[in-house]
Amino acid sequence: MKFKAQCLILLIYLVCLSGFSRAQNIQGEVTQEDGSLLTGVQVIARVNEKVIGFSSTDIKGGFSFLVKSETDTITLEARYLGFKPWRATVFLKVGLKPLKIILKESAIGLKEIEVSASLLPRVEKNDTIVHRTESYRTGNERKIEEIIEKLPGVEVDENGAIKYNNIPLDRILVEGEDLFDKNYTLLSQNVPADLVDQIDIITNHQPDKLTGDLNSTGELALDLHLDPEKRRPLFGEFGIQTGAPRSNAANLNVFRLGKKLKTVFFSDYNNYGQTSDAGFRALHQSNGASDRSLTESVNVLRSPAESLPGLLLKRDFLNSQDYGAAQTILFSLGEKTRNRIIYNVFGHSHEFDNQTLREDVLPFSIDSFVEMSDRNYRYGKFWVQNDFEHYFDERSRLDVRAGVAGQTKSGRWNSKLTESNSPATDSLSTLSSNGGLNYAFMSRYVRRLTPKTAVQVIANYQNEEQSQSQTYFGEVYDDFLTGDGEKLQQLYNQDRSFFASSVSLLRRINEVKIDLNAGVERQRVRSETSLAYGEPVEGSLLVSPYVFNELYVSSSLGGTAGKMKWNATVKASRFLLNDGSGVKFVVRNTILPAFGVQGKIGRRGSVRIHGRSTLVPTTPEQLIKDAILISNSVLRQSLDSAYLIRNNSVGVTYRHSNNYTQFGYGVTVNYSESLNGVRSSFSSDGFIQIENLVAGAKSNSIRLSANTHKYVEKWKAYFKLSYDWSRFQSILELNEAVFTSTSILQKISLGANTILTKWLRFSNKAEVSAFSNFVLDGKLVQHQLETRQEVNVMAGENSRFELTYRTIFPQLGGEQPINLLDVEVIWDIERPDITISVGGRNLLNNAKVETLSIGTFQRYQREYRLRPRTVYAEVVKTF
Repeated sequence: MKFKAQCLILLIYLVCLSGFSRAQNIQGEVTQEDGSLLTGVQVIARVNEKVIGFSSTDIKGGFSFLVKSETDTITLEARYLGFKPWRATVFLKVGLKPLKIILKESAIGLKEIEVSASLLPRVEKNDTIVHRTESYRTGNERKIEEIIEKLPGVEVDENGAIKYNNIPLDRILVEGEDLFDKNYTLLSQNVPADLVDQIDIITNHQPDKLTGDLNSTGELALDLHLDPEKRRPLFGEFGIQTGAPRSNAANLNVFRLGKKLKTVFFSDYNNYGQTSDAGFRALHQSNGASDRSLTESVNVLRSPAESLPGLLLKRDFLNSQDYGAAQTILFSLGEKTRNRIIYNVFGHSHEFDNQTLREDVLPFSIDSFVEMSDRNYRYGKFWVQNDFEHYFDERSRLDVRAGVAGQTKSGRWNSKLTESNSPATDSLSTLSSNGGLNYAFMSRYVRRLTPKTAVQVIANYQNEEQSQSQTYFGEVYDDFLTGDGEKLQQLYNQDRSFFASSVSLLRRINEVKIDLNAGVERQRVRSETSLAYGEPVEGSLLVSPYVFNELYVSSSLGGTAGKMKWNATVKASRFLLNDGSGVKFVVRNTILPAFGVQGKIGRRGSVRIHGRSTLVPTTPEQLIKDAILISNSVLRQSLDSAYLIRNNSVGVTYRHSNNYTQFGYGVTVNYSESLNGVRSSFSSDGFIQIENLVAGAKSNSIRLSANTHKYVEKWKAYFKLSYDWSRFQSILELNEAVFTSTSILQKISLGANTILTKWLRFSNKAEVSAFSNFVLDGKLVQHQLETRQEVNVMAGENSRFELTYRTIFPQLGGEQPINLLDVEVIWDIERPDITISVGGRNLLNNAKVETLSIGTFQRYQREYRLRPRTVYAEVVKTF
């Protein structure tokens, strides 16, 4: 009891010290000295000269906008033609009263006045802010992204991600049409700047007012309006690249953005990449039906997520030839009818471990919908989509989707049906299948009960039947639960390579799910209830411990109370447990309660307390038997992928009557402070978990993070220093043997960014990270160190130099370090539509990674990478 009281006191102490990055609503009015109200006054909030929010006064002279700042103070400005600028420092605090700003006239004697009419550069209309692009042009902009980042309150990072008032952008529209969904960088980084004459910032965009979720608060979107006088039939970009050894590439991107016809075409060819998990990826999206968006993705050799289509990927590759083409065509036959056609062609060949894999695919999609409406707010929509995918080895796949939707004054509804016939596949180190029929039905109904209350009901049915085999690299050890520590050590010492193997899986899933959600304005409470049913197929070899939920019921509640948010969930489950043979199944029942509370303390603090448990009504003897069954299944499941390592452990240290439990609890603390212009922050979170099934197993984790940064106005420089430390530990006691695994990761980084002159910018970042893995009673198995140095220099508006140097020590004191050097120079020649880039990469051979994980299973992995030296030159032509 005394120990619990001490823990409670410590928790309260941490809560009192915690801090957070706060959101504050700034509101007030602007008047003249005589008290008369002013309309259209620009009110801007800044932190270190960076705009974090702004607004304009309405016809009553009032303004209101939300700012998010991690500092105690902000600078507020008010500007209006004919009046002296007003500037003051505002201290952020709870209960900030409305501000009253008084502007003084700035009388200037004029000899002559010339009156001319022009469009305002910025106009506010409800939730939309309209910007005229001509007010932000300097003549040097090539892409529309360069104008977007000049808009007040807008930030664009190095990857093209856009934020407005510190809120991430969701999508970019073209005259109301969504062609790219979340991948808006394809548009912002390719459309010429002179083609757009107006940009609308929509703060409460509803992509689907008919079928959107009840709790949707709207999205942040940009809508680009094309200049009618400069609208071109076609525009795009063509690029070629050559390098050594044997690295060549070419790409072509074409846009046509007409009023009734919008089409986008991407094509790319290259014979380079990086290891077996890189290459070319073409991704395009288009949204002709407003209730959903269609995504077609072409992945060649599983390209990393950060790769963007239409860009030349300057990476190294081994014995590979990749090509791809993708086109989206969206056209309107009438105001309420649209059709869309999407097709792709892509292929690749890759040699790995003396095996050659080649695959050529032709995906093709046709999509159309018709909508109807009348003056009584009744609205209906019907849409059909057919997706056909043909493999040149005579395999094919057909997906058919259809749906209906409607809306009245009191509610809205929609339903859709999906049917898919999957082909048989056979691909190296990927999920393979010999085909099967899948279909699903979903229906949703939303009804507004009162102006502040609504209810939403969702029903789902899903059937899946297919036979699959998983090809992986590795060896299966079925006898690892012997408690033989010496055997585990021998496994680690063996110099084993991975070989191809497979596990057959035949599964069938029938699922029915019903969700009930209720929302109340300002004091929102959300509840959800779900039902599901699953059926196994006898004679199949199943690789998951909880293979099929024969039945489960879950219910959750959440809400707000003052500054606190809370949620609670209870799930009752009756699942079938595979005994490892794939034939016999045993029934188990569980109850899973969980809770979470998160709130704000003071002006800069936040605290989060959460926990979960799993109650299994059974006996200790049965728990141990289940542990053996589950651990065998977990082992097979863990080997599904050669590059994925899972850390699993089983155990129990808590007992209540005859119920054994899984219990976890954690706490998260954040604190930030600003002193003399130096802003520092600290955060930590920890979690302790005690899992069920076998006595004596537990895991815990903790993370600490601290950073400080300062902007020096005199030097126009920004400095940042950060440190991260995290630790994860699992302990398993089994058959009088104790297995301990501890991993520690540390990282420290120092960065500086400065503008030396108008034409020269410089940024530098240094980072050191260390990873340690201790197993077998504290013995150091792996200790990896990595250093990273980045330098980025921009000279003028159109030239830059980038250098990145990394050194990796896979095993300190053992293996040789791996050095990686990237150098790139980019500049525009006199013609603004041509860019030339040159660079080089020196990626050394034989990168090796070894990992051993001990819990309910162990893994031993060795990964070989071959990266040849590469230099390249690239020319890009815009038309």
